[in-house]
Amino acid sequence: MNDIKEIEIFKRNFSSLQKTSYDETNKCYMTDSQLQVIHFDNVAKNRSKEFGPERPASNDALYIADDGKMYFIEFKNGRIGKEVKLELKLKICESLLMFMDITKKDLCFIRENLSYILVYNEEGYPLTDQELKELDGIMSRLNPLTVRLSSKAEEYFVRFAFRRFKNFYFKEVFTLNKEEFEDYININKWENKLC
Repeated sequence: MNDIKEIEIFKRNFSSLQKTSYDETNKCYMTDSQLQVIHFDNVAKNRSKEFGPERPASNDALYIADDGKMYFIEFKNGRIGKEVKLELKLKICESLLMFMDITKKDLCFIRENLSYILVYNEEGYPLTDQELKELDGIMSRLNPLTVRLSSKAEEYFVRFAFRRFKNFYFKEVFTLNKEEFEDYININKWENKLC
């Protein structure tokens, strides 16, 4: 995976995770983490200069861990309704196409090495009845955070109907509120190195 970190367009777009999490509408950050990531929105801006005026939809960040695990990270501070879900799906698809074009990696490689994390603002997002039923089936009698974040957990609860992207596009898919995301970073010992 170190060869991916060395790709010029990625090297030019290193940033802190905090900067990639900025919500322009509400003028706030969704994380204070100074973890170094690839600012994937900036990668998309650079690509549009190269290939045409229309900027592709893109995820906010790409993190590449020392162990080779990779994560697309998208921050959503606002309401996640039907329209936003469609926007997020477009960001996933166009980010994957850009990633494959830049890295010359295929979908089989991505399914084995790249995961997706949607970080959302939990305020105003109580679990729906359908989500409660699904969560109940996953966690049996365990604490939901333990189920979601335990490194030994084999199945994670995924909100907003994003579970379908697991194995189809990504190795794993996570939907985490801001606090759960900070816990995930700590549990997985993401280090503050360049990606």
